[in-house]
Amino acid sequence: GVSVRATQPEIKKAYMKLALVWHPDKYKGTDKAGGEERFKSISVAYEALSDPRSRQIHDADLGINEDLDTKSEFSFGAR
Repeated sequence: GVSVRATQPEIKKAYMKLALVWHPDKYKGTDKAGGEERFKSISVAYEALSDPRSRQIHDADLGINEDLDTKSEFSFGAR
């Protein structure tokens, strides 16, 4: 996960790390369909958090504001 106050470089770094593990061409697990779904979920989360406007809407939907505890985290592709 990344902090709710994560910068764009921190978000990208977390995404790239997870993408390398879960990408369908790289995934080494036995549940290929599950791995592909996880990768899709991670990609959707990255799209939402990497675009400033989408992130603002996402944060508002979750009730995240300036007073939020900075120790809270987002989880890419949470199940």
